[in-house]
Amino acid sequence: MYNPGFHHIQNYPMVCLYLNLYQITDEELNLRSEVKDLKAAQDTISMTDEFAKYAKFQRRIDKLLVTIKEHSSFRAKHTAMLTFGVKIGIHVMHVV
Repeated sequence: MYNPGFHHIQNYPMVCLYLNLYQITDEELNLRSEVKDLKAAQDTISMTDEFAKYAKFQRRIDKLLVTIKEHSSFRAKHTAMLTFGVKIGIHVMHVV
């Protein structure tokens, strides 16, 4: 299970919101699986004997990893915004 870095019980509502709103999508899971498969296939290729084929696999892997990083960056940005919003809400509630 992914641990978004919430360690205190007071953050329980944020954890619940995060897990429900910003789950890893099926697309991202498929991309990760494809990277795993490509790396396994790349490991069977000799880098020195078949460099062009090896490099082609590496370019495909790199392209997929960039896409995965974009997805995780999106989640991280929205998680930070959610955390900030909840903290502001809690402070407003304490003032009122």
